[in-house]
Amino acid sequence: MIKAPYLPYERLRMAAEDFISKYHPTRTIPLPIEKIVEFDFGIDIVPMPGLHRGFDIDSMITNDLREIRIEQAVFDSYPGRYRFSLAHELGHRVLHQEVFAQIQFRSISEWKALMEEGIPLKEYSFLETQANSFAGLILAPQAELSRSFDKAIRLAESQGLSLRMESDTTREAIAFYISKEFEVSAEVIRRRLDRDRIWEL
Repeated sequence: MIKAPYLPYERLRMAAEDFISKYHPTRTIPLPIEKIVEFDFGIDIVPMPGLHRGFDIDSMITNDLREIRIEQAVFDSYPGRYRFSLAHELGHRVLHQEVFAQIQFRSISEWKALMEEGIPLKEYSFLETQANSFAGLILAPQAELSRSFDKAIRLAESQGLSLRMESDTTREAIAFYISKEFEVSAEVIRRRLDRDRIWEL
C-alpha cells in the first residue's frame, strides 16, 4: 500500500525556507522557478497540447521525476498558473521522492488511473495539499509576502480603504495587487495570507 508522509504546515514552511536558501539565496522577487526547475534540478519542461482537455490536469511530473509536462495553453498564456504548476510539481520532487519510488506508470493514462484508483484518497490528498502548500511558500515567501502586504495596506489606506471595514472588495484588491509582484494568481496570495494569518497582523 502506498503511504504518503504526514508533513504539517510548519514542516513545509521549513522545507520551503531551506529550498530558498539553497536555490535562491538572493531572495529577489519573483522567484525564478523555471530556471530552478531546469538548471538546478535538471528537469525538462515539456509543453503538451490537450493535457487539460484529455486528462483534466494542467501539469504532471513523470515517474522518474525528470520531466514536468504542462498544458500548452497554460505554458503559452497563463504565466501565474504556469509558475504555480512548476512549483507544485517540483514540490513532489522535493517532498515525495520516496512515494514516487513506490509507483510505476508509463503513460499519462496510467498515471491518471493510478491517481484515481491506485492511491487511497487520504494519501492522495496529502500529496496534493503538501505540494500546493510548498508551491505557495516558495513563490511567496513569508518575509517578502509580509513586506508586500504592508506596502499594499499603506497604499489601500491612502486611497481611503481599510481592512477594518472587513470588505471582501478591499481584500480582493490587496491580493490582486500583491499577486503582480510575485507573478502568481491572486488566489495563491489569498490562501497564503489566510494560512499564515497575515490578514490579522
